[in-house]
Amino acid sequence: MTKTISTEIGFGGFYNTIHDAMVNEAVASELGLDIESDEANQELWDYPHFAHYQHQYCMQWLWKFNGEFETEIRLTNIASPKEYNFDTDVMLVEVSDKDFKTLITYIKDNELKEKLFETIRVRTTSRDGYAAFYKYHDYFLKEHRYFLLSSIFKTILDHRNKIDTLYVESFWLGNCVAPEEPIDIAS
Repeated sequence: MTKTISTEIGFGGFYNTIHDAMVNEAVASELGLDIESDEANQELWDYPHFAHYQHQYCMQWLWKFNGEFETEIRLTNIASPKEYNFDTDVMLVEVSDKDFKTLITYIKDNELKEKLFETIRVRTTSRDGYAAFYKYHDYFLKEHRYFLLSSIFKTILDHRNKIDTLYVESFWLGNCVAPEEPIDIAS
């Protein structure tokens, strides 16, 4: 069996982002709602299967990422904060050692090592309102690959977003059949 590393991808989340807009438009269309109306926003908020469609969007986003980077990263869940004032949604994923090496190669080939190191420095430096739990060198220990890989994804997506935003241009609900009962994707 292939060894994997669990980590998160901070893809931008679903709070006032392009990802949020894509899901809102697709679900509103599916429900026959006018996305510009005040009622549509409340109906989307109350829709019991909305989290299911966000999950489907993340699967399509990751399918696009895997296609572009020739990886086989697997979505395990979406973690959403209780409140969006400090954080946003992240994808929880499993990354094989082979894919880890592919992402490292991308960092090297695109001369992003210094950007990666800076990302890690920011994440490991305490400042007003933020207490770092880990030291810079901790990120490079094998038992903390989660943090290194999360920083690699941030560096790659920051680099990519300077070129174009990685998102699902035409999120489709064709294969996204709503379950009979509302589901909690966090469990």
